[in-house]
Amino acid sequence: MSIQAMAWAIEQAPVTDATARHVLLCLANYADQEGRAAFPAVGRLCQDTGLSTRTVRAKLDMLEKEGHIRRGNQKIVAAYIDRSDRRPVCYDLVLSKTVQGNAERGAGAAGRKSARGANDDTNGVQMTTERGAGAAPNPSYNHQEIHGGISADAESLELAANSEDSRAVPEIIRDAYNEILGKRKGCIACRAINAKFARRLQQVDRDARKTCADNDVVYAPVEFWEMYFNACLKDPWLRGDKPNPNNSRWRQSLKTLVDDDRFLQIANTLMDEAEVIE
Repeated sequence: MSIQAMAWAIEQAPVTDATARHVLLCLANYADQEGRAAFPAVGRLCQDTGLSTRTVRAKLDMLEKEGHIRRGNQKIVAAYIDRSDRRPVCYDLVLSKTVQGNAERGAGAAGRKSARGANDDTNGVQMTTERGAGAAPNPSYNHQEIHGGISADAESLELAANSEDSRAVPEIIRDAYNEILGKRKGCIACRAINAKFARRLQQVDRDARKTCADNDVVYAPVEFWEMYFNACLKDPWLRGDKPNPNNSRWRQSLKTLVDDDRFLQIANTLMDEAEVIE
């Protein structure tokens, strides 16, 4: 968190739209002391603001078009998050846009001095922390929350694939299936996950992310897969109550429920029913 960026967002940014100011303030919480490198996920901003995904994205677009924020160095995000489909947008706050906002509010920011003694904008306005506080340290990039709401550092991104706990995605899918369907008489509980099946579960997780993104829905692995398998309970065959007429010993399995055709069927049902999964 940067005191400079937060102070700018609260007192100096010439943003009149109240919702946009709220989004800007929450975004500033993730910037460094120069207002740069803020890359919280949209889902994280939704949690911070209490706003919907669509509203947050609309206000970010508004702030960018009005010149209050701009696209930053996306390589910063890439350095911490390997997979491009999981990278949020990196924004920089345009801290030089202070004079007009201060004039409208009657605030005198022109006399402030930078903690480093350097000009921070082209209008002669210098920035520092309030009450003479020293410069805040650069924020830790481990605080970013991606999709599922976890603290995302390099290790957890590899291990948990951005879920909200320490389980890897294949385990999250398996556990949700076992809890909701695996104990039913007509279903087979999934115990071990071999390498080949783990790759399939990772692929269906990517399919789920894309489906949610295409439908403007926040993807959270635990909640998504719980809803996914709960949706299976609505169909006699999917929940294992309707036997296979060609095989009296057949029982429903996780492998069947995550094949390509079945995933599309169930995911489309979820998208029709849910506006936001978070």
